[in-house]
Amino acid sequence: MQSIIQLFTRYGTFLLFLLLEAACFILIVKYNGEQKEIFISSSNRISAGILQRYDKFTSYLNLDDRMRKMQEENARLVAELESLKSFYANQESFPDSIGQFQTIPAKVFNKSTFGNNNWFTLDRGSNHGVREGMGVINDKGVVGIVRKTSENFSLVMSVLHRDMRISGAIKNKSSHGLLRWKDSDPRILDLEFIPRHVALELGDTIQTSGFSNIFPQDIMIGTVLYREVPQGQNFYQVKVELAYDFFDVDYVYIIDNLTGAEVVRLEESISQ
Repeated sequence: MQSIIQLFTRYGTFLLFLLLEAACFILIVKYNGEQKEIFISSSNRISAGILQRYDKFTSYLNLDDRMRKMQEENARLVAELESLKSFYANQESFPDSIGQFQTIPAKVFNKSTFGNNNWFTLDRGSNHGVREGMGVINDKGVVGIVRKTSENFSLVMSVLHRDMRISGAIKNKSSHGLLRWKDSDPRILDLEFIPRHVALELGDTIQTSGFSNIFPQDIMIGTVLYREVPQGQNFYQVKVELAYDFFDVDYVYIIDNLTGAEVVRLEESISQ
């Protein structure tokens, strides 16, 4: 109590001044129409600015959650698109092919890009339906293949790995080859086994061929940056520029081929 009295004794005059100023301000605003309008307009602008900043702040805090929801929605749309493509391509002979591919959205939280054998880790594992051998893509093209999984994480072999092999086809041309990363440049893949009689041009689009159970057909890989037939050879030497910058890969989709296991069992039964 004594400290309160000391406070008023020391600052009483200043506090009384503030109180009188506030009372005068209230009376001026309340009984003068012009000042009242100015006060309301100014307070509305100030409160609107505060609310706008608060909204931006809360939106930033919820950005990751919103990104995840958008990714899940994109995954659903990608799966529907691949199913429809498969359906119309095989409508007469395989009408039950709808739903062959599904996608699982995931986030990249660790990756390497500078070694000879590059990997990256995803925040999805066996608890989310991820299995070894699944393909991984992003919104611009092929990214890698799942090689190991734990309950909540998966390890993916990047396209920038010496042991990676992807079956690639030239868009709108009946020819395909094998894509490998042999260069030190993280943007360039080599396309092998393209016969010299194929009319291969610079800028031609290279896509997945669909000749495996890992990736659907016509997923973007890159474009032809260089092509030449070495003297005395029957195949092109081809350099393909990836459709994306691997340093920017943050969100991906894991491809689940629902009929892939059945095809593998059928093919393995021949060699038994």
